[in-house]
Amino acid sequence: MPKLYFRYGAMGSGKTIRLLVALYQYEQNGKKAMLIKPKVDVRNGAATVWSRVPGLTREADLVLGQSDVLTVEQLSFLERADCCFVEESQFLHPKQVEQLSWLSLSTPVICYGLRSDYRGQLFAGSRALFTWADCIEEIKNVCKFCKHKSTHNLKLQVNPDEKMASVQLGADDVYVGVCKSCFYLKQSANDPALGDYKIHEYAEIMIHE
Repeated sequence: MPKLYFRYGAMGSGKTIRLLVALYQYEQNGKKAMLIKPKVDVRNGAATVWSRVPGLTREADLVLGQSDVLTVEQLSFLERADCCFVEESQFLHPKQVEQLSWLSLSTPVICYGLRSDYRGQLFAGSRALFTWADCIEEIKNVCKFCKHKSTHNLKLQVNPDEKMASVQLGADDVYVGVCKSCFYLKQSANDPALGDYKIHEYAEIMIHE
């Protein structure tokens, strides 16, 4: 039976590389693979999915705005695939995730993305994927500053007055994957609220296109 998969990892864990390789393997074996990406990601073009490894790119078959609802025609189009892949799935709307869950009754859907933002809070799309996914898999990587497994995304440039999370895709000089210990130790030096054990406010993260 087809399933909905959520494969998550911290920054720099190679999520996009794994997606593009898996998609390539499907196509090399004569299968039809579809690629979906969120509209908010325009780093290298509105429809381009790219990896930090030079030369690894692919044009998406479907680009979704954050408020878009999949139409009957789009779902029918995706159903004809042998597998659907989703890049940056943390930016999906929960309703889109539920639609992909329904799609996975007939077609495997594999989503790649982050679990949480730089404050340690779940993205709305990731929260929905934890609810609807049949299989949840962690993509492991090592912490930027020590030998432990990276589990959190550290923002190196913190604005203490920032109340809402901003979307900065591909900002390697701003975000790094770290273990939980380094997440607190490295952040507390720049963030007085964390230094005093006053954890960030938990406002809902909104994406404005």
